[in-house]
Amino acid sequence: MHRFYSIKYIALILILAFVFSQALHSEEPFSQGKIKVTASVLNVRNISSQGGTVVGTVRRGDILQVIDKSPQESEIDGLTNYWYKVAMPKGKTGWIFGGYLTFELNLESGLRWRTVNPSSSENFTGIVSPTPKSIITGSTSGNLYSTLDGGNSWKKIVPQALGNNIGPIKKIVMQKNFIWIISSGETGGGVWKTANNGASWSQYTTVQGLPSNDINDIFLGSDGITWVVTSAGIATSSNNGLSWKKYEISRGIKGDPLSISVIGKNIILGTSKGLFVLVQEGNILGGSKGKWVQAAPKQITSNVESLYHMDGMIYAGTDKGLARSDTSSLQEWFIIGGSSKVRSILIDKKKRIIVATKNGLNISLDRGDSWVTYKKEHGLSSNSINDIAVDANDNIWVTMEKSGIGFHD
Repeated sequence: MHRFYSIKYIALILILAFVFSQALHSEEPFSQGKIKVTASVLNVRNISSQGGTVVGTVRRGDILQVIDKSPQESEIDGLTNYWYKVAMPKGKTGWIFGGYLTFELNLESGLRWRTVNPSSSENFTGIVSPTPKSIITGSTSGNLYSTLDGGNSWKKIVPQALGNNIGPIKKIVMQKNFIWIISSGETGGGVWKTANNGASWSQYTTVQGLPSNDINDIFLGSDGITWVVTSAGIATSSNNGLSWKKYEISRGIKGDPLSISVIGKNIILGTSKGLFVLVQEGNILGGSKGKWVQAAPKQITSNVESLYHMDGMIYAGTDKGLARSDTSSLQEWFIIGGSSKVRSILIDKKKRIIVATKNGLNISLDRGDSWVTYKKEHGLSSNSINDIAVDANDNIWVTMEKSGIGFHD
């Protein structure tokens, strides 16, 4: 009798352990939306399995309403993805393998693009627009190219400070009359700044207190504080770069710091292993002490190279698409767009979210609920987009590595 009960108890424990394990590994509730077919012809099945009965077919370019997602991923033809339940005509439903679908919808023909190339030998990275027809773009060679006539003619600039030429340019940003550049390299790296459109430059390096001359990101706070993320940690400046103070990172960070955003006293840090938010005791966000807590540890586990916030929302560019969070609840993040590596994010005065990825340029007009995707078939010379700028006439400019500069008018 005792043996019988012990077997029952062991079985019950095993069942509870399995249920508890499944709960731990469960994901956020699936959010319904629209999806686009990328395969020439794709079968729709009655269950989420390749062995299911075919109940219909869809074709490349078809846009379908998704109503559910399988709990587990499957592998088909070397692709690993979920199955998605979609609405079919006449009230029917069926399941489609996600390896041949995309959430990056091209719902309209939209913008048509042109390309200019200031130098075919350069790999273009950062870009800004100081005035309506003025564009400045940088390269991994440490050169700048500027145009004053909307891209018809270009002038090469070689930034210099104290005899040093700038190193590989990673990013260019503007604030008021200052243009800031972050770069890398032992002599040409660090933070560079000009107040006269490039006529003269100041360079800030470890001599001024930076932890390293290899800079990954820069954030210009509205309170006058400049934040930079270096390969050796975070630093701040309260005097426009003349001196820097290392910001001591407390426990909890995993991976190498790559990007940063500061919202009031809240600090959000993207690393090579995810996304982290500074949390004090009692789960109160903010302050200079406390620990860093990993946000969305199941959804965001690798490189977060870009962060951007506006109007109560913050967006994070990951290796697997764009994530979004409300700034009042920075522990809850949701993947809202694409599956491509995000390199840069910009929100312009028209509230367009513009995202540069390794596989196209994505634009949303509704805070990320739906997207228009632009690629080579729309006039871009490359699908690999590095950075974004918007000029005073609301025209979008992008850098495309050696493929040059893309823009619409």
